[in-house]
Amino acid sequence: MDHCQEADLVLVCDTGSTDGTAERLRERGAKVYNIIQKPWRFDVPRNTALSLVPPDIDMCLSIDLDEFLQPGWSDAMNREWQRHEGKITRIAYDYIWNWKEDGSPDIRFYADKIHHRHNYKWLHPCHETLYYDGPDQEVKVTIPDIFLHHRADPTKSRGQYLHLLKMAVDESPNNDRMSHYYGRELFFNAKWNECVVELERHLAMPTATWKEERAASYRYISRSHRSLGRLPQSKDAAMKGVLEFDQTREPWLELARSAYALQDWNLCFYAARKSLEITNRAFSYMSDSTSWGDEPHDLAAISAYHLGLYQEAFDQGTKASEMSPGNERLKNNIEYYRKALG
Repeated sequence: MDHCQEADLVLVCDTGSTDGTAERLRERGAKVYNIIQKPWRFDVPRNTALSLVPPDIDMCLSIDLDEFLQPGWSDAMNREWQRHEGKITRIAYDYIWNWKEDGSPDIRFYADKIHHRHNYKWLHPCHETLYYDGPDQEVKVTIPDIFLHHRADPTKSRGQYLHLLKMAVDESPNNDRMSHYYGRELFFNAKWNECVVELERHLAMPTATWKEERAASYRYISRSHRSLGRLPQSKDAAMKGVLEFDQTREPWLELARSAYALQDWNLCFYAARKSLEITNRAFSYMSDSTSWGDEPHDLAAISAYHLGLYQEAFDQGTKASEMSPGNERLKNNIEYYRKALG
């Protein structure tokens, strides 16, 4: 309620809390509705909440109780509203989805759940998506001065996601985004064969044209093959991921991993070094923090050592150890590289 205080209205749909949340929100001035959604899905309650917003409201900020607007959001939004003469229908903003242990941002991207009151609808049981269905063209602007911080509860179960995403692809079998999400969730649940089948289905869809997402599907396929001991297939999938999108570290690192599993040191070294040549982390929900940790340096060091490039192995191994000072294996590897240098 503190970070929402500049809003004209705070409307909450409570779906069954028992810890006093609804009462505390009401005490602070929120309009709280108690609703029931059985069987559970995410899109219907969001549409219920939207339907309860008064029709004379212009713009809606769809946020959850574990998300926090940062100061200045209202001024930034009003400036753009005036500049576009009130013709904005959707706003993208800087969204920090999770955080590193030191408190710095980890995965960060532009989300776009600020939208006009009318002509929008949520769809899909999980990873619900906001769709525009207005008579005119959607007018979307990006306001990087609006920041929304996500502070998730790590103890909260996300176990229902697999079931809900299966429901999503059953309801919308030709939706490429839901197919990707479902395949990814199958990977998270160690259903390797099913993951490969679903993500290959995703990649075959004529609407699956977002290169970065296609590369991500290939990465999960590569890891699934590797988990099943199918190392050549793992390398082939990783290579296809790089061919789809080579502008971020993640596809290159996946190729280095698959080459490492095959002990293809030339390819491992090449891919690891290519990943390290990329120095700017993308604003993307597909960004992976491991690509920006010790692993690229570690794989570059190990492969360089096997290729007889001992100085390179020592330099990369040192960088890897500096990034993870508590990792004993990385420390011990430096001694191997040092001895090889003579």
